[in-house]
Parts: sequence; structure tokens; C-alpha cells
Amino acid sequence: MKTHLQLAGIDTPNYQVLTPDTLHLFAIDFPCIVKPCSEDGSAGICEESVVYDLTALEKQVKVTSERFRGKVLVEELLDGREFNVMVLGTNPPTTLPISEIVYSLPETKPAILTFAAKWDPDSLYFKHTTAHCPANIDYELQQNMIATSLAAFGILGNRGYARIDLRLDSRGNLKVLELNPNPDISLDSGAALQARTAGIEYEQFIQKLVQLALDNHDSQTDKQTYETEGQASDNADTAQYSRV
Repeated sequence: MKTHLQLAGIDTPNYQVLTPDTLHLFAIDFPCIVKPCSEDGSAGICEESVVYDLTALEKQVKVTSERFRGKVLVEELLDGREFNVMVLGTNPPTTLPISEIVYSLPETKPAILTFAAKWDPDSLYFKHTTAHCPANIDYELQQNMIATSLAAFGILGNRGYARIDLRLDSRGNLKVLELNPNPDISLDSGAALQARTAGIEYEQFIQKLVQLALDNHDSQTDKQTYETEGQASDNADTAQYSRV
């Protein structure tokens, strides 16, 4: 995902994919964040995921690699504001009101969306991580986030819906953290919050997603039928000429 975004000119945090055996190739400035390569729901993301020196990096890469059986993603840590943009539809896609992830953690804790922040109501991270929608941002930043999210949605071939997570760096530059093609859409999810902010009740929201899936299925079926019939016609024409 990150490679495709970079090739298309969309900013994403500097990164490397590493294992304990390739740590000698590390070439990103500290602080960094260590993540599993192929997980979701913030699995494997904790306070210790943020590292400030080689010793901590080596330990966390080893722990994450062993726990999730593979390579890990090491990214530069962005320390600016964090946002979610929900994209709906395909022809053309639109966005719901932008949501901001707001951290009120002690200064000693890194402001990141940990596994506990999402799933452990008794944790410090859960209690001090909230979503504010609509985000309190100026028009220029809003339009930049919408344009960036729609571009990422299209570049990565998404259909139906997706959530794009973005963050500002220390200079205010906007970067895409992740595109989630199957985000949480439960009643208390960020996606449902953005829908409510847009005036869409939860039942309507789910119905809309189902309709998008049906529309996409019909579109794909029509395309496959067209391609099959076209190929059959081409084959018939070829066979005709080959007999001459």
C-alpha cells in the first residue's frame, strides 16, 4: 500500500520492512513506531511500539516478529494531529465528515492509537483517546484531506467504502498512515459516528453500505458478461479468418 501511494506522489511516513536479521539495514530517524506488517484493529500496537534508540528498536522488532510470525513495519513517528476520513461509493466516491482522534494522555505516553485504546475500556489509553467529529480544522486542510483520501481510494482500487487514516508531521504536512478497506462499522465505531454527523442514522448507514455492495456486484457482473461475450465474438472472428 505504502509503495503504491509513494509512486503516485501521495505522502506517507518514511518506512522500512525489517526482521531481526535485517536490522543492520535500519536507516530511519528516531523516534519510530514498530508495527506488524499484516494485521488490523491495532493488533500489536502498544506503548512499547514507539522506540527512541537502537536497543529498544531491536527488542520491539524481535518481539513483534515472533508474535506475528513475520516481517515488521518500522515507520517514522509523526507527532501531529490524527484524522480519519470515511469514503463511500465509487461513481463518484464521496466522503463523510472528517473525524479527529484526540489524545489527552500524560506527556510521558506516546499519542498513538494502541490496541488498548480501541478494545480495553479499563485502560489508560481507552479513557484518554476520543474521536471528535466533525474535526475542528480550517477549510484548506479539510479540502487537502478529502482530495488525498479520494486519490488514495482510487489509486488502491477500492470500491464500496474504506477509511483513510492520516496524520500531520511536525511541520504540518499531511501524510497517509493507512487505508483500511474493511473498517469497523459497528454501532459505536468511528465510521458510524461520521455517518451520524452527516445526518445518516445507523440503520440507513448499513443499508447504504449493503446497496453499495449490490451495485458493485451488478457492475462487476455486467463487466464480466461484456468481457466474456466480447471474447467469444473475438474468438469466432479469429476462427472464421483462420479457416479462409
